Amino acid sequence: MARFALSLILSLLWCSLGNASVYQTMGRARNLASQNRYTDAVRALDSVINSPHSRTSLLFEAYDSRARCHKKSGNYSAALADYDAALGIDASELNRAIVSLNKTDLLIQTGQYSEAEKILNDLPCHNQDTKNRRITNLASVYTRTERFQQAENLYKTAISEFSDSTDKAIICQNLGVLYMQQGKWAEASGQLSIADSLYGRLTAEKYISLSNLALSEAFSHNCELAIMHIDTALSGLARIVNLSHPDLIIMRRKKAEILLACGNTEKAKEEFREYFNLNRQNIISAFEGMSVQNRLDFWKKEKPLLSLVFGLENSYPELLFDVALFRRGISMPAKGAEFKSILNYNGRDIRNRLSKKDAAVDFVVYPKRDSSGKLESHMGAIVATKKNIRFVPLGLVSEIENHIVNGIRLKTAISCGRADHIDAVYSDSSLTQKIWMPVLGWLDNIDRLFFVPDGIFNLLAIEHLPGLPADIRIHRLTNLVNLLSEKRSYTPRDFLLAGGFDFDGLPDSAIENILPNHNAADFLRDNIREISFSTLPGMKAEVDTIFRFMPHAEHTYQLSEEYLKHNCGKYGGMHISTHGYTLHLDDDKENYILSDSISADRSLLASGLALSGANNAHRHSDREDGLLSARELCDMDMRNIGFVVLSACQTADGKVSDEGPAGLVRGFKIAGAGTIIATLWEVNDEAAMRFMTMFYKLTALGKSKSEAFRLAQDYLRGYCIEEPEIIEEYDPAIQSSRTIETGNTVVSYPFASQSMWAPFILIDNTDI
Repeated sequence: MARFALSLILSLLWCSLGNASVYQTMGRARNLASQNRYTDAVRALDSVINSPHSRTSLLFEAYDSRARCHKKSGNYSAALADYDAALGIDASELNRAIVSLNKTDLLIQTGQYSEAEKILNDLPCHNQDTKNRRITNLASVYTRTERFQQAENLYKTAISEFSDSTDKAIICQNLGVLYMQQGKWAEASGQLSIADSLYGRLTAEKYISLSNLALSEAFSHNCELAIMHIDTALSGLARIVNLSHPDLIIMRRKKAEILLACGNTEKAKEEFREYFNLNRQNIISAFEGMSVQNRLDFWKKEKPLLSLVFGLENSYPELLFDVALFRRGISMPAKGAEFKSILNYNGRDIRNRLSKKDAAVDFVVYPKRDSSGKLESHMGAIVATKKNIRFVPLGLVSEIENHIVNGIRLKTAISCGRADHIDAVYSDSSLTQKIWMPVLGWLDNIDRLFFVPDGIFNLLAIEHLPGLPADIRIHRLTNLVNLLSEKRSYTPRDFLLAGGFDFDGLPDSAIENILPNHNAADFLRDNIREISFSTLPGMKAEVDTIFRFMPHAEHTYQLSEEYLKHNCGKYGGMHISTHGYTLHLDDDKENYILSDSISADRSLLASGLALSGANNAHRHSDREDGLLSARELCDMDMRNIGFVVLSACQTADGKVSDEGPAGLVRGFKIAGAGTIIATLWEVNDEAAMRFMTMFYKLTALGKSKSEAFRLAQDYLRGYCIEEPEIIEEYDPAIQSSRTIETGNTVVSYPFASQSMWAPFILIDNTDI
């Protein structure tokens, strides 16, 4: 009996100590999360969740907390899984409602609107806070899916039901912002005026609402009142927050917009410059502690706001050049200490680098308001030489995208992949006139032009358009700052030459302690029925042929995702001949009013490369899925790789954005890779092999990459086949036709059409 009693006491003591320990761990996790140390917080929460001493209430809190840490780290699938785990635990209705609302926040952020709407429609509200959040989130779903009337009705119902003045002020403000988004400035001013009167205390929320009222008044042509209100909002908010606070910086941008709308361009220039200087430092500071995914999401929010500066057009080209360079740098952030230095370069640095016969052109897509305040997307070009700089407007983006080629829109022609449409695009001299002539008209006596594309130009090889001056060498870059970078070289001994993969068989995996990532396969399965790639003989033949010119390269027919992720740093260059893929999903429309809230950038998951075992690897939870997505590339370190050749279909394709297609090229550039050869559409196997063979042959002979690239294209265009002429002739003796040789020779040019030689583009080659 005494032994039993002692055992019971020890058991109770162990439980007590265990309970104390798990609560201490939970407290440590909260503290780590408050310091933005989300990875460490997740480890602590793992211990709480896996502990046998965690009670139900603690488990519920731990799953919710871990979900929020995963969300902050950009691991959205893990966050959603944890929210679901929390909702599977018995808890109070109020706590379950709060976690459900947290989950809908993330679903809205990641664009999963229908699932968020279903949860919100069925969600019971137990207090005013949960009711307010439900209305706000549901209205956000309606607004982002352009169901404005439903959002308006929801807000109006809430206004009639709410009694608390602050709650009613928030709803009136949201309704005003909804009207702003639709360009209903008078209605917006009315609701925002009500919100201003309902806010009792002089809070930050009141001043933010007042700044929106000022913006609405400016586009209602009530400039005097608009300027008075924005100045009041700025001075009031400056008494509450510090001068570098994001809300105050955003308000400076609103004042600049108001001044520009009211015709005061000189003061607008000053405000936009101040806004840019403050925002640049704010973004750089924010980025330092962010994960890659957080950076992508944060920039998706900031990009449309910063782009409003381009509305100044040629009144301040020097500022616009600085903004354009910063925008490029932030979209493809360098790794390590290089990040800050790249973001602090300005237009003067680039112009100092140019020779007297060089020109730099940065094409930009930017929002510009018309006289009614409606935002429309425009295309322009910042044209810089050593001595001069100018902003050249090129018109509405829609006018360029809707340019008719071969009876269809340009945007359709370049995305459908049909050879006849592609040939028509690259034979259209009027397109050259529309895109290049306004730019070239400002340039005299140049022999080199470096350009950075934007928007639809990312998917169009504008350097291959007809009628361009033959004496100007045109070079495509992802960022003009690359002109300032040190040249990177490689030797044949550190070059990877891979192709002809077996997509069905599982490659040997000698990599231990890997954390498999199946996000690419999950994304593909969510959007297409099955994952299936076929092995093409041409891929193996291509790398075999190239190996003749690079006999010291590492030559392989097997390349697992595990191996490439683990070993990419040891290579100085690589040529990968395989299948590339890009899913053309519905684009989210840029929302300049709602862009102050973060939404997830998941576009990089839509592009990738198929590696060994891609058809089956995703079925094995302990293996990588064999699909190297552009998003996964962002987490790799390829700063040692000076040259990448992506001999696959559509490797330069992707969802178009200001910083280039959100495809493989952007992924490789974020990873740190140097010069890239990629393709814009599906490539003929023989054309690709002949082009690549000639390119490597010429580089082996000492030609620069740019010269070898140009000559390889010329070779492909001029490649001819001589064959005996054969005709059919009716023979009455046999009462049938027969073929006969005439004795003549027929010469054909199988790769002369643009669809054969123009898909290849050379990116970021500054070794010229």
